[in-house]
Amino acid sequence: EKAQAIYSWVKKTYQWDSTYTLTPTKLQEVQRTRVGSGAAINMLMLHMMQDARLDVAPVLISTRDHGPIQVVAPNLAQFNHVIVRLKIRGKDMLMDATGDVESIGVLPKRALNQARFVVLPDGGDWIYLQTRNQLIRYTYSRFTLNDKGVMTGAISLTSRDYSEAQERESHRFHWLSIVGYKHETLLSK
Repeated sequence: EKAQAIYSWVKKTYQWDSTYTLTPTKLQEVQRTRVGSGAAINMLMLHMMQDARLDVAPVLISTRDHGPIQVVAPNLAQFNHVIVRLKIRGKDMLMDATGDVESIGVLPKRALNQARFVVLPDGGDWIYLQTRNQLIRYTYSRFTLNDKGVMTGAISLTSRDYSEAQERESHRFHWLSIVGYKHETLLSK
């Protein structure tokens, strides 16, 4: 609950400037302007979670556009973004506060690459892509046909996890303020 509250607050409060970097800009500047790189926003979130006594660590990744990491001979130039790993009850949850998804553990599509490196006090370790999240979409529709042959109706779509992210991306301007729901009236006068 603490982790979700911090994650949601950071997502609502800070705006990503669409830049990737491994070293965050001055965090005080980001706090003042509320705009920053992915590394800056995620490192602010990491520090807030550490203050809340959550088990978190920075994770170096290569976004899909940047390409895969050569795990056999890695070098720093292969990485271009920083996300956060939260360990809850022995399980790793990955978070990126710059993404469109509201759920912890569901990364934006751009961050879904094969290998990631968790930076730990005693060195680090690799985390490989193992997603339990699915494309989940529920559809409900109701239509009526009047005496004149005119059909009116509505379709309600509910999307979760990666479906939610895809819907947000493809219908960015059609979403209501309630996350994950989209209502449209189709075929009406």
